[in-house]
Amino acid sequence: MALTQTLPTIPLVNAQRTATSSERLSLSNADLTAAISAAGPTATLPAIILAHALTTLRLAFAGVRYLCQGDAVAESYRRMTTAEFSLINARQEWANWRTIPRNLTGHLPVDRPLTVFDLCCGMGDSTCVLAWWLPAGSRIIGLELDTRFAAAAARRTYRNRHGDIIPTTIHRASVLETFRDHAGQRCAAGSVDLVHAIGSIGCHFSPDDSRVIVRECARVLAADGFALLDAGNAGTPPSALAAIAGDHGLTVVRRSRSWWFDRYVQLVLRRAA
Repeated sequence: MALTQTLPTIPLVNAQRTATSSERLSLSNADLTAAISAAGPTATLPAIILAHALTTLRLAFAGVRYLCQGDAVAESYRRMTTAEFSLINARQEWANWRTIPRNLTGHLPVDRPLTVFDLCCGMGDSTCVLAWWLPAGSRIIGLELDTRFAAAAARRTYRNRHGDIIPTTIHRASVLETFRDHAGQRCAAGSVDLVHAIGSIGCHFSPDDSRVIVRECARVLAADGFALLDAGNAGTPPSALAAIAGDHGLTVVRRSRSWWFDRYVQLVLRRAA
């Protein structure tokens, strides 16, 4: 099921693309601070952590433990309200505005429209961060299994830092399935500039599941494309994700986390030279 905003259609070229030389995003710490002030979450980190802890405790008393894998993940999220999900995901939203741009800088082309996949996009928090830094004419395809979260993500309007609308299609789909493009068709090999995931692989996916995801990433990425995938010991640890990526011709060129105490890290993966 595709939940698509009514926005101008941006033509996409699904033919496999060869590597090209592009102008890349370059960000300073001042740029990150300005972006967070303009569009990031307004709550302080202590307030976010407190609300997260209280919500997690309340859910646990109700028998909902969301740090799990397999079918239990979908069931745990199904049992919480969208308001509860927003509270437990607020810490991740805070991290997104710090981790994602650090990994985009030096890698994201800014001189042409891009095709971007956002895996496990939830209610669109990570999608907002991606859109903020994308050049005009780009398109995002978000994949989210939970029907309510996907619907909430589809209702949002995504803009870049210049105010341009970034057309976004949200598919209610598992990321363990073949990726589908904005039209709902099998995504063509070599047609995607960036595949992104944060707050998911590192806490909800086993290494075996992550192998399925990485294989699909390697299939759809263009020759000059790259992936930002999160890792953590609760799901797929960084060393395991790096090894899986290597098996599919991808190598780690950077890793970032939101701050020193963040237990999750996001890896930047490119095709091995």
